[in-house]
Amino acid sequence: MMRLMRLIYSSWRLDDGEGGIEAILHASRRNNERDGLTGALLVGERHFLQVLEGSRTALGACMTRIMRDPRHEAIELISAGEVPARLFADWSMLRIDGEAIGRCMPEPCLLSGGFRPPEMPQAAIEELCRRIAAWGGGDSSI
Repeated sequence: MMRLMRLIYSSWRLDDGEGGIEAILHASRRNNERDGLTGALLVGERHFLQVLEGSRTALGACMTRIMRDPRHEAIELISAGEVPARLFADWSMLRIDGEAIGRCMPEPCLLSGGFRPPEMPQAAIEELCRRIAAWGGGDSSI
């Protein structure tokens, strides 16, 4: 039986264009469907926060691709470990943008100047992910 893992990381966005984000989402959805991964990409003004769920092997291969991707810089692992269930089981890659992030963020973590995952405690990021998963509906972006 496969052990279900969840990995959360943040990175600096190097591509400001909508086309770049759409290219990331298209490749992520294609690769994740093929590899049995699910997750969410939170798109802030200067940061990405990504949640990935699946097998250890598939997550490792995915992170290797991400670390080679020139659209990410300063990749920081926030958490990784075994989990009992997927938060994002319905999405090969859900996209969450700034306004939706703000509506879901735990009150103590609302930072002046915007969404900055490197400055947020791990517990707050995990709570944000749970709130987004519960609120997400079934769309491919919110």
